[in-house]
Amino acid sequence: MTNPLNPFVYGRVLSASDAACPRPQYEVAILETVRNTGRLALVGDRRLGKSSLVERTLEAHKQRVLRWDFQQLLSIEDLIRRCAED
Repeated sequence: MTNPLNPFVYGRVLSASDAACPRPQYEVAILETVRNTGRLALVGDRRLGKSSLVERTLEAHKQRVLRWDFQQLLSIEDLIRRCAED
């Protein structure tokens, strides 16, 4: 028997192809919120996959996703450049 892959990846956000635990109740809440143009706050400890869950759920249901990475932001010019590129 082989051990499952460790889903915890450090230094980057998980992609849709990375391992993940299904969380159907949260996926339903995310989809309903997007379809109703509402707001949703996912609260939890760091590294539990909140951002990845949103991105993966929207991607799986063909919803548009705009992701901005503000890690190691250098300046306001860097912020503007990142936003324009995304």
